[in-house]
Amino acid sequence: MRTRIIEVIFFLLLGILFLHPVNSGDFFHHITTGRDIVATRSLPRIDTWTFTANGKPWIAHSWGAGVLFYFVHTLAGYDGISVLFAGIGVLTALFCYLSLKNLKVAWLIRLIIVFVTASIISLRWPSRPEVFGPFFVSFLLYLLPQIKDRRRAYLVPLIIWIWSIIYGSSVFLGIGIILIYGVRLPILLLSLVAALANGYGLHSFFYLFLIPKVADHVGEWLPMAKALDPASPGVVLFYQYQILIYSLYTLTAIMLIVWFMLRNRMVLKTHIFFLSIFFALFLPFVSVRFINLAPVLAAPLIALLIARLTQKTSVAAVIIFLCMGIAACVVRFATYPVRTGLSAIPFGSSSLQYLSDFNITGNIFASQELGGYIKWRIPTSYIFYDTRDDLYISTNVITDMKRLSQGQTDVRTLLRTYNADIVIGEIDHAMYTPLLYLNTWKLVHVGESTFVAVQASVAEKYGLITFEALDPTRVPPAKPGKLTEAKAEMASVLNRDASAENYIRMAEILLALGKTQDAIRMIEHATIDSFQGMISPIVNLGLSEIRAKFYLADGRCNEAKTALIATEKYRTRPFIFSPHNQLFSAVNRYWGQYYIVCERDIAKARDYLLKYAIQTTNARERRNIEELLDTLNK
Repeated sequence: MRTRIIEVIFFLLLGILFLHPVNSGDFFHHITTGRDIVATRSLPRIDTWTFTANGKPWIAHSWGAGVLFYFVHTLAGYDGISVLFAGIGVLTALFCYLSLKNLKVAWLIRLIIVFVTASIISLRWPSRPEVFGPFFVSFLLYLLPQIKDRRRAYLVPLIIWIWSIIYGSSVFLGIGIILIYGVRLPILLLSLVAALANGYGLHSFFYLFLIPKVADHVGEWLPMAKALDPASPGVVLFYQYQILIYSLYTLTAIMLIVWFMLRNRMVLKTHIFFLSIFFALFLPFVSVRFINLAPVLAAPLIALLIARLTQKTSVAAVIIFLCMGIAACVVRFATYPVRTGLSAIPFGSSSLQYLSDFNITGNIFASQELGGYIKWRIPTSYIFYDTRDDLYISTNVITDMKRLSQGQTDVRTLLRTYNADIVIGEIDHAMYTPLLYLNTWKLVHVGESTFVAVQASVAEKYGLITFEALDPTRVPPAKPGKLTEAKAEMASVLNRDASAENYIRMAEILLALGKTQDAIRMIEHATIDSFQGMISPIVNLGLSEIRAKFYLADGRCNEAKTALIATEKYRTRPFIFSPHNQLFSAVNRYWGQYYIVCERDIAKARDYLLKYAIQTTNARERRNIEELLDTLNK
C-alpha cells in the first residue's frame, strides 16, 4: 500500500514537469484543422486558409490530434489543453514504468530511470501532436512483451491505427519497432494496413521524406550542433543547456554499454531487441526534434544494465543518472512556467485582440508563428503563411520571407506581390520601417511587441484611428520632426495598451523632448509593472541598459553606475556552444557616456565607445559614435 501511494505521488509530481501554457504556433493550425473537420465532416485535401498557397494540395497528417484538441478546448479551454499535454507526458512515463516492471527491474531503479527519462523529454514537450510519438512508443514497448496472449496481440494493429490518425507522420516508428521485435506475420500485415488506414494512405505515411526539404527552412529538424550555428543569442541561451544535458546523458549511457561490452557481453546479447532500439539515442544528433523521443527508447536497456551491475557500481550509475535528471528539471523549470492557459508570448499579442475587437478581416501578412493563431481567432481572414511547412515547399513564400529578413528584398514589394491588406509586424524588425512611410498604408495599433498597419482603404472602411507621427521601429518611436505629435499619439496608444514596452516608448519620446523627470517616472513604472519574474538574461540586460540611459540623461551618476554594473552580470553570461562568450550589447556605449558625464575620464570613455563602434550593426549608430570619438580625440 505504501508503495502504491508513493507511485501515485511520484506520477502526480511528474505531471508538473509537463504542465505549461500553450506555447507553439503549430498547435493552432492543428486545432483549426480539427474545427474545420468537425464543421465539414470531411478531411482537408487542399489549402483554404492562405492567400499565398490557396488551392494547393495539403495533407493534415495529424488530423486526429486536431479534432481531439478542438473538443478539449471546447470543453475546458486552454487550461484543459495544458492539462491534456501534461497528461500525455504522465502516461508516457507511466507506460515506461510499467515496461520496466514487466522486465523485473527493481522498484527503486524503475522510479529513478523513469524520473530521468521524464525530466529529459520534458525539455522538449511542446503543445504539438509530436508528443504523441513518445506516448505511443512507450505504450508499444509495454504491450509487445505481452503479445504471446493472442487477444493482446491484436491490440498492436489497433494502436498503430490510432497512432496513424493522431500523428500519422511518425507511425513509421511503430512499424519499425514491431519489425525489430519480430511479431508474427499476420500481426505485422494488419499493422501495415492499419498504418495506411488514416484517410490519406501513403501520403501521410511517407511524410518523413519531406523532412530534408523542410529542414532547409526549420531549425528544429537540423542536427544539434547545426541548429545553434546561425541562431540568435536568445535561441542559443534557450537551447544550450538542453543540448548539454542531453549530450552528457547520451555519453553516460554509451559508457554503460561499453562497460558491458568489455566485461559481460552476454548481457547485451540477451537483450538484443532493447539494444537495437537503444541506438535511437543518437537521433537528436541528427535532428534536435527527437530529444523527447530517444530517451523513451533507450530507457529499458539502461534500466536492465544498471540492474545487472554490482551493488557499488549500480549505486554510482544511479547517482550519475539521477544528477542528470535533477539538472534537466532545473533547466526545464527555468525555461517554461508551470501553469495552464495560453502563453503571453507571442499569443497574448494585443494586435490580434485589436483586429478581433474591430472585426477587421482580409489578407493578413504576419509571422509564421502567428499565422495559425490568426486563422483560429479570425476564421474569415486569410493568412500569409503558418507552420504547415510542407505546404509552402512548392511556393516562394518561405524563400521570400527569408530574403526579406536578410534585407535582400523590400517589404513594400512583397506586400504588392501577394496583395496583402493588413500587416502584423514585429516592432524590433527594421524590415517593416519603410511600410510606415507610405501614404497608402496606415499605422493603427502599437502593441507590446507587434504593430498593426492596414491599407488606407481598410482604415477608412472600418473607421480606424490612424497614427501619422509614430514609428515604433525607431528610438525614439517618432518620425523625424514629429516628436510632439508622436507624444500625443503615444498617449492614445497607452490608453488602449498600457504594456511595459509602450511605457518605455513614451519615455523615449519624453526624453527626446527634454522632459527627463517625466521620462524616468515612466520607465520606472514600466519596469516594476511588466517584467517581474522574467529571468531571461537578454531581457534583464536590456532593462539595465534602459535604466542607465535615462539616469545618465538626468545626471544621476550613482543610479546610472548601479544599472551599468548590473548589466555585467548578464552581458558576460557564457554561451556554451558559441564562439562568443558574452552578449554583445549597447552597454559599452553607456559606459562611455558614464565616463564622459560622471567621471570626466576621456581615456576610459574612448575605450568603451570604440568597443561599441566595432560591435554595433547599426550603421547610423556607428557613424554617431565615430563622430563622438573624433570629437574626443580633438
